[in-house]
Amino acid sequence: MAVPQILLNSFKNFAEYPTNLVFELEPTEELKSYRARLTHSTQPSRKLVHFLDLHCSSNSPQIDLGEAAITGDSDLKLWLETGIESSLPRPRPAQQINSSKGQIQQGQASKNETRLSVAAQLVFNAQQAPLAESATPVDVVYKRDPKCRFIFLHAANSRSPLRISLTMLTKIFTHHQVMAAFVEFISVFVFQGSPRGQRFSGFKARTQLSHPDATSSSGLGRSGLYYHMCYNFRSAARSMNDIWTIRQTVFYHQFDIKEGTALWISAKGNLDMKAMIDEAVKRMDTNDFQDVGSCFASTLRIHTLHSQLCTKGWLEYIEYLENELDRVENELAPLMSGQGASYVGSERRHTREITLYDLQKVQYVERKSYEALMTLEANIKIISSLRGFYANILETNISLGHLYTQTDGRDFSQNLSNTKSETESFETRFKRVFHLAGDQRSVVIKQLEFQSSNKLEISSRKMENLSYSTFALGVLAQREAVAVRIITIVSLIYLPCSVVSSLFSTDIVKFQTGTIGIYKTSFSSLALQRWLQVTLPLTLLTVVLGFFGYRYEKLRQEKEIQSQVEKLKNPPKNDETEDGDSFSGI
Repeated sequence: MAVPQILLNSFKNFAEYPTNLVFELEPTEELKSYRARLTHSTQPSRKLVHFLDLHCSSNSPQIDLGEAAITGDSDLKLWLETGIESSLPRPRPAQQINSSKGQIQQGQASKNETRLSVAAQLVFNAQQAPLAESATPVDVVYKRDPKCRFIFLHAANSRSPLRISLTMLTKIFTHHQVMAAFVEFISVFVFQGSPRGQRFSGFKARTQLSHPDATSSSGLGRSGLYYHMCYNFRSAARSMNDIWTIRQTVFYHQFDIKEGTALWISAKGNLDMKAMIDEAVKRMDTNDFQDVGSCFASTLRIHTLHSQLCTKGWLEYIEYLENELDRVENELAPLMSGQGASYVGSERRHTREITLYDLQKVQYVERKSYEALMTLEANIKIISSLRGFYANILETNISLGHLYTQTDGRDFSQNLSNTKSETESFETRFKRVFHLAGDQRSVVIKQLEFQSSNKLEISSRKMENLSYSTFALGVLAQREAVAVRIITIVSLIYLPCSVVSSLFSTDIVKFQTGTIGIYKTSFSSLALQRWLQVTLPLTLLTVVLGFFGYRYEKLRQEKEIQSQVEKLKNPPKNDETEDGDSFSGI
């Protein structure tokens, strides 16, 4: 059988991925948890998966390209089994690459394309023939894996699910027996409000080099001797609203060390990876795939291309943070030197002062620089892991000696070293910004504490003055209360008799002695009128004079209170000379 039954059973049960994998070392419970993550990283609508297959022909120096933009489950099934994009294909010439000019040319279809066209016609006839439904089902004859296949998964942005359905994703991963650990990498593409999942990074690799496993299939062109890995790199990019974010790209790679076939799966928040690979493929020819060693060398070049993401956008990002920090420092420098808000005595001369908003701006630069430091450190570790993986398998597996040439290995190692050095230079600059922002934050915090202490001191002075004023006012009030009480008592005693005496001394009521010695009383209304005409104006004048007297006394008391406060605040020093002499004597 072209395809082993165990592999066919895995294909049939693709919906159970990753528990349906033929060879997987992860525990079953762990595999089930991966399955739950896939549900959140996919979406049933807006499906679009790009394929780029590279085929080589022995009688042609050019590479045959097979490209497809798959939007449905049926088209995906047909592409994986036959390499045909649609069940009703439109005849078109194959795209070819001119290795000398580096341009894609149109040419005659290769024998491989001709065979695919025949297969497509058979599918079309099967769909049209009325007896096809009653025909006995036959085993599916799968197309051999291309020499190199690129699968591009993408999302609307880095915080959205991938534009692929769960069925399509599990079918692709099952067909290529993608390691379950890759689910952990693509699970960051989910609906989320904050970039928490974007902080994930790692490198995982597995090898099957000693003996073929159950995935070996002559029909698919798989020897069962392979290694596969998954990793991610993160870069900095500016969004449309001028906000800098850290975005990641995840990769899966599988290489058959006997057949020389390679598989690449990438996932990103856009299609930048497709454009990058399309540009790189233009520079390839059949010499890059003429034998297993050439295929292996081409995979190293793709890894080098991926590693360039470690340095993408970081220069602009560090310059942005440096400019932000300089701008904040320039704003706060006058305030730090005393040209901003200052305090003289108990009064403030300027309204501008350092606020919590200034502290937040400094903390923003510090937080972003620290986040960038952690990201760059993770990228450096992944580069080291990638280089160490290839160095290890080539040193410990003698059977892989035919894959390795000193030139390829030296170039690969040197390219990764250059990328690592450039990344470390960015890391150094981010460390500088991080420490400067931390120092600036400490200064701002101390300035805020100083302003708070000044405000507290002014408030305490005001409260002290208020307490002194209250005390002095209480003393004066006590004195006046005693005087008023005495006057009130005296007035109450003498008021009745003085009023009666005053009234009886007038001509209003007069007591006279008659001729025969009998007293008689007389009353004069005219006298009463004259008395009122004189008394009322005098009463009004008395009230006015009393009012002005009250105002004068109030001002006098305020001055007295102020003097009392000054005496309380600055008590006289007794025996100052003697104290000074005694101090000198000591």
